[in-house]
Amino acid sequence: GRRQKTNVSRSELRKKIFGKFLNKRIILHAGTPKSWDSFRPLVYQTIDEYVQNINDVIEAVEEITGIYLAIRFRPQKGLSLEDLRALLKKSDCYGIYIDRSFENYLMASDYLLSYSSTSIEEALQFKLPVIQYDPDGKYEHIRAEVLKYNGINNISSIYSVLTQKDLRSAL
Repeated sequence: GRRQKTNVSRSELRKKIFGKFLNKRIILHAGTPKSWDSFRPLVYQTIDEYVQNINDVIEAVEEITGIYLAIRFRPQKGLSLEDLRALLKKSDCYGIYIDRSFENYLMASDYLLSYSSTSIEEALQFKLPVIQYDPDGKYEHIRAEVLKYNGINNISSIYSVLTQKDLRSAL
């Protein structure tokens, strides 16, 4: 992704996209799950893993004041918007977003959370910090600083969280 020139400021974009949540820290979640019948190398989550990982994030975000989860979703075979809504934990700490360009979501967010996606590389180009979340510890899209609860954590532009237990403290 190449950053496009825009006349809209970050604050205007935040207000347009996130409205009443613009004063919170915005975590943008983006990922691309694959159904079991597709060619699925290790770098993709199954739909089940995708939904479970988002539910893990929702549970962590619910426990932290001042954070809002924006889920960037693209409907696909095997997972419609209605399906995703039915499968996610009910909470006011998140919203599902499908209408705007991914670049607009990046520009309006504070950081990106993903499993594996080119969105990680795009976020880094936008100088947006990234958290890679894989509670199964099977894949790391880009080698990163691993965040651990009770660990020594160093400053980085990209982090990996490898367990659900470490997710809340990482956020």
